[in-house]
Amino acid sequence: NRQANLDKRRLEAVENLWAEAVTFSQYRSLAALAPAMDIIMEKATGSGSDALKAREYAEVMLRSAGLDEPKPMRIEPDKERPFLDPVCWALFSAYRQSCTYPAMLMYLAKFGMGPDVLEQSTPAVLTTLKAALPEQATYIDQQGIGSLFHLLQPLEDKLLTALIASLSGRESSDEAVRHAAEIIEKVQEADAVMKPRPHPPA
Repeated sequence: NRQANLDKRRLEAVENLWAEAVTFSQYRSLAALAPAMDIIMEKATGSGSDALKAREYAEVMLRSAGLDEPKPMRIEPDKERPFLDPVCWALFSAYRQSCTYPAMLMYLAKFGMGPDVLEQSTPAVLTTLKAALPEQATYIDQQGIGSLFHLLQPLEDKLLTALIASLSGRESSDEAVRHAAEIIEKVQEADAVMKPRPHPPA
C-alpha cells in the first residue's frame, strides 16, 4: 500500500508539473522580443515623450501576454520536487527561468528602468540554457539572447520526454543526476543575479 500510494503521488507530481509548464506558453511572445530588449529598456528611461511611448509599448506587450501586473512566482510546483526525478525538476527549473526572464525585463521597461540589469543577468540565463541544452551551446554562443525564443520549444520537448520517461518507471542514471544538479546550480546562480533591481529614473 505504501508503494502504491507513493507511485500515485509521483504520478500527481508529474501531472502538476506539466500543467504548470504549459502555463508558460503565454510568455512566448515576449521571448521573441528578447533581442531588442536592450533598445526597449534604453528608450524607456527618462521623462521625454519617447520614454513614455516605450513604457506604454512595454505595458501593451505585457497585457497582450496576459501579464498586466507583476505576479509572484508560484510555489506550488516546488512542493512537487520531492516526488520528481531530479532531471525533470532541473529541466522544469531551467524552462521556467527561460520563459519568465523576458517578462521580467519587460516589467522593468514598463517602470522606466534601464538596461543595466542585462549586463549580468543575460549571460547568467544563457549559461543556464546551455546547461539544460548542451547540444545547443554553439547556437547559443552565436545568437546570444536571440536564441532564447527558438529554444523554448526544444527545452519544453526535452522536459516532456523526461516526464514521460519518469512515468514509465525509468530512473535517471548517476551521470544524468549529476548533470541535473549542475543545471540547478546554474538556475540558482542566475536567480541570484536577477534579484537586485536597478532604481527607476527620478
